[in-house]
Amino acid sequence: MVPTISYGDWSSHCGGGLTVKISVAAFLGESAENFDVDTIAARYRDAIDQALPPNVSLCGDEFYGPHYEMDQHFENHPKTDQGALDIATIITKVDLAEIARQHKKTSL
Repeated sequence: MVPTISYGDWSSHCGGGLTVKISVAAFLGESAENFDVDTIAARYRDAIDQALPPNVSLCGDEFYGPHYEMDQHFENHPKTDQGALDIATIITKVDLAEIARQHKKTSL
């Protein structure tokens, strides 16, 4: 089993919002009542998990990945100037607007 460590929490990578759901609600703003915020947050979380390297995951509101550099296979993923996985850039590449559009409530 590969030992893992925290790569930081949601708020340290997204630039705002303490949780994924709070970030989604903030993104939607006053129109949030017209959307299924819970479903959008779940789909956004899934899309971020898909965009992360296979050995890194978003668990709750914390990112976890391999502790040892030899287990960190981050090829083809953005890195910071210090060489760490750039989770913030990965998050920004996920199209939250498109996910939200797919889960707008329809009036009857």
